Amino acid sequence: MWSALSTPLLLGVIGLAFLPARPFAIISTVLLWTRVVVGIEAAARRHLLGFLLGVVAVAVVTMVVASFFLSVITWGWRYAVTGTFWSLAIILLIANVQELGRD
Repeated sequence: MWSALSTPLLLGVIGLAFLPARPFAIISTVLLWTRVVVGIEAAARRHLLGFLLGVVAVAVVTMVVASFFLSVITWGWRYAVTGTFWSLAIILLIANVQELGRD
């Protein structure tokens, strides 16, 4: 039943993107419904955990990129680059400590 409904539903949701009123609201609605449809598809195929991890990863990357550009606008590029290197150093330190624990 879901296979008969998923493709027409997804095409209908994508069709909303071409409405002329309030483009940001329409695009965010299309993205939300697309994630819902793909999430249901992933649950039906028993790949829901991988889908949720992918959504979280995309959200984290989006937030990191947005915070970088916001810090460039707010404080200048030197502080943004410094913050990026500090963040990478912390991530690398955590990964190295975890690997030491495995050995």
